[in-house]
Amino acid sequence: MKLYRCYRACPVAVFLLLGINLPLSAVAQQSQNTAQGFNPYVQAGYTYDTNLFRVTDSEEGVLLLRTPELSDHFFTYEAGLDSRFQNGKQEFELSGRVYRNVYDLYTDNNFTGANALATWNWAGRDRWNGEFAYQFDRNLRDFSLQTVPRKDVRIRHRFQGEAARVVGQNTQLTFRAGFADIGSTGGDSLDQENVSGGVSFDYVTDIGNSVGIEADYVDGRFKSNSLRDYTQASLGPTITWNASPITTLTGRVAYTRRSHDNDPVEDFDGVTARVRLNWRPSPDTRVVASVFRILSNLGDQISTYAIVHGVSIEPTWQVGSRTALRFMLGYENREYQAEPGLVLPPTATERTDKVSVGGVWLDWQTTDALSFTAGVSAGDRSSNRNLASYDYQTAEVHVRFGF
Repeated sequence: MKLYRCYRACPVAVFLLLGINLPLSAVAQQSQNTAQGFNPYVQAGYTYDTNLFRVTDSEEGVLLLRTPELSDHFFTYEAGLDSRFQNGKQEFELSGRVYRNVYDLYTDNNFTGANALATWNWAGRDRWNGEFAYQFDRNLRDFSLQTVPRKDVRIRHRFQGEAARVVGQNTQLTFRAGFADIGSTGGDSLDQENVSGGVSFDYVTDIGNSVGIEADYVDGRFKSNSLRDYTQASLGPTITWNASPITTLTGRVAYTRRSHDNDPVEDFDGVTARVRLNWRPSPDTRVVASVFRILSNLGDQISTYAIVHGVSIEPTWQVGSRTALRFMLGYENREYQAEPGLVLPPTATERTDKVSVGGVWLDWQTTDALSFTAGVSAGDRSSNRNLASYDYQTAEVHVRFGF
């Protein structure tokens, strides 16, 4: 299970296309092709947002923010690196950034954040190989997931390791383990530690198709409220199918069980699944589509969890040798199994949100060192809870210079 870089100019706070490790709400995540070497860069950007705090309307803005003004614009200044080095069979990657957001109206939200990812892709003797990784994140909590929007800084440390052993001509056994420590400055209700582990067994054909079985386990412990503690286990088959030279389908179906120490938080016992299609009809065009039913804590940003049904499609079109258009459409139905800090009576209806997003971005690599990105996006959330629905539109432009 990879940890992912997220430092390109991409839609910020757009969506939560969730996997266990793949929140898309805070930053759209995208791995990059990195040349050997140090590869430092600087970047500057401008973003305009019509509804910065993701509130229902100006009346709610007055109630929560003491102002009817919902829009704001901000500048982002960033410096980072994206490096890769290789020594024999051992490969080392180090990516990181420090950034500063400076707001025009809501200056109390001016913020300095950072992300870092260090990875060792190792290869050993006797058919062993794997990965060790450490990830650090210092980001703002998503305003849309707060009852009262405020500046809440989240700090996360994550350690993860993977070891794989080729046990036959076409079979591989993989072991995984991880640990995460998550804290925030806006209160300790989200502070937690979780330990994870897993094992998978795969049969891989000579043309790259594979079928396997995978088991995962997570033990989550909240530092200030042990009643929110949980365990989650899943077991099920996986598949990778290269249907043609231009089409690859990957998927996993699992029986998943999640148990809690707190009665108001419902346990889950059922099927989860994710299917992903990668289609490349031409050298200049690529389409990635996903459909899923998963359990998610929305990127560690709520103290309970939701059953999330969703679909997304992300086409990319290379319109020139140095220019590309990226599109994104997504929809999620989130069925919250309990609301943080709220114990509902037995007859109450659980919260359900329906979230839709879309956007388009233009990437222009003017030279090997200088690139520009410009884009627009929009989103809408409808909820059966009062003051939980909203819509927004954003426009952004970024310029990046690599050394």
